[in-house]
Amino acid sequence: MFSSQINRAVRMLRRLPLVVLMFMAQGPSAASSDLFLTFGTGSPGGIYYPIGRGLCRIVNRNREEHGLRCSVEATAGSLYNARMLDDKQLEFAILQGDVLYEARVGTGRWAAGSLGTLRSVMPLHPEIATLVIDGQLGIKQFGDLVSKPVNGGHPGSGSRSSYEAVVAAFDLGQEGLGRPSELRSSALPDALCDGRIAAFFEVLGHPSSLFLTARQQCGAQLLPLTGPVIERMVAERPYLLMLDIPGRYYGLVKDVPSFGSHAVLTTRADLADDVVYLLTRQLLANFDEVRSLHPTLPELSEDALSAMAMGAPLHPGAERAYRELGLLP
Repeated sequence: MFSSQINRAVRMLRRLPLVVLMFMAQGPSAASSDLFLTFGTGSPGGIYYPIGRGLCRIVNRNREEHGLRCSVEATAGSLYNARMLDDKQLEFAILQGDVLYEARVGTGRWAAGSLGTLRSVMPLHPEIATLVIDGQLGIKQFGDLVSKPVNGGHPGSGSRSSYEAVVAAFDLGQEGLGRPSELRSSALPDALCDGRIAAFFEVLGHPSSLFLTARQQCGAQLLPLTGPVIERMVAERPYLLMLDIPGRYYGLVKDVPSFGSHAVLTTRADLADDVVYLLTRQLLANFDEVRSLHPTLPELSEDALSAMAMGAPLHPGAERAYRELGLLP
């Protein structure tokens, strides 16, 4: 199992004097001052922000030894993060796996210009397309949302990008839906329960306090995202998988079928290998703590380490850390 491999690797690393490890890395610790790194995350009320804060806390704990100092920036989400990485305004950021893939290869909304320098560092939690509906409106399938107000993710977020892909797959067009709503995620449960929107679409890690709040307030339900249209859309996109929302988190008898990908800690190809190596090694050496940062993270597994699952190739510095820990051949 992944965790057992991590534990063996951590014991191996701890047997080496830190000075030897730093000499091996030839990293920024040789400098007289810290190297500052900015992590792009998401809105403070979402999942990316607390996970980013936790990752930075792990990195900063030993900054006197490795010379890296991490700070967290709240952002509009994956689309913004991808652009800011490419503009060298961020050193690291959390992105949805589908946004990462599309931005890197130049497809979807990135068809006018790819961000080919994006590189993966570490997979995080599975993120699943989650369509939350007012259970009193008789909505049985996605097409029933025609002419109804739907919040399809906040502008600049990966949720908006995924929502637009679903709308396009069903060939509805924005004119086929109700008036657009652009609420932030924290406002969605109240808007649904007050009748201002009929549904909201978010790409979420589960368990999700967002859906749980809506369910507790007004009995909100999850609408399955499955069937030939969704399955064809997923088959056409190598970064997507058919995934289930675990019903046990919400007292549901069955899991709810949908689709999604993994959130990915991402960087740029031009960021120094030694910097990425030191940060990755610090996180992997404290992997149990990483898994405990948020309820969505305990499912991290060895199977999620492939470049395909993450949407972009591993950065060479991260790859080096994985190989030293025996996580790659």
